[in-house]
Amino acid sequence: MHSLLLLAALALPQDPAPQSILFLGNSYTGVNDLPSLVKGFANAAGHSPLIRSNTPGGYTLGSSPNAHATNATSLGLIAQMDWDVVVLQEQSYLPTIPFTKTNFMFPGAASLDAAILANDPTTKTVLYQTWGRRFGGQFCYGPNCSPNFADFDAMQDSLTASYAELGDLIGADVIPVGEAWRSSLAGNPSLVLHAGDNSHPNMKGSYLAAAVFFGELYDQSPVGNTFSVGLSPANATYLQSVAAHMVWDATCGTEAYS
Repeated sequence: MHSLLLLAALALPQDPAPQSILFLGNSYTGVNDLPSLVKGFANAAGHSPLIRSNTPGGYTLGSSPNAHATNATSLGLIAQMDWDVVVLQEQSYLPTIPFTKTNFMFPGAASLDAAILANDPTTKTVLYQTWGRRFGGQFCYGPNCSPNFADFDAMQDSLTASYAELGDLIGADVIPVGEAWRSSLAGNPSLVLHAGDNSHPNMKGSYLAAAVFFGELYDQSPVGNTFSVGLSPANATYLQSVAAHMVWDATCGTEAYS
């Protein structure tokens, strides 16, 4: 059965390895320089992508005045060249508030996707699914609030659902970083991926995110990649393995997510 699946996968046309990637997000992308970590994985696997980013702290996809959809730098970067991939990342908790999801996240992403496709209809827009706060909590945008999440898992459920809904809306793949965090923490409860503020990633968290991005964008398992950004061999191997199981069925050679 696995052999048949592998042959079927090999028979399907594969997207070429991206040569240019643009990241539009905020500090969840900027902290630990996630774009550089993705480049590190790609370089170690023999790829040499051009990667650019715009990640001002607190930026959103569509909530003014800090919206990528109206930001001159972001729009200028989109128009700068024919990108292979553009990554969109929403602010950390806006996807969990029904009002901001509907009124800012979805319209902002749709506007950005339209600008991306107008610049080059072959560019692939992907969504960076982020992770829940370490201990959950409630988050408000003015009078509009999220549920009071009991823990990381409850908040992750909300984030995962919102990014999936947006992916369906604009026809974009979702990079399941938040779910990789969930899997990693479930497999090793003593592991800490959050920084001291219980929101942003520490280096292990960013490394896991980069491994997921690499697996998804390059159709290659990150397991065995020599890029370790100074993590111990045990940590790097574990996080690579989690990423591989999240986005790549190593047994059958087919992607687990699309």
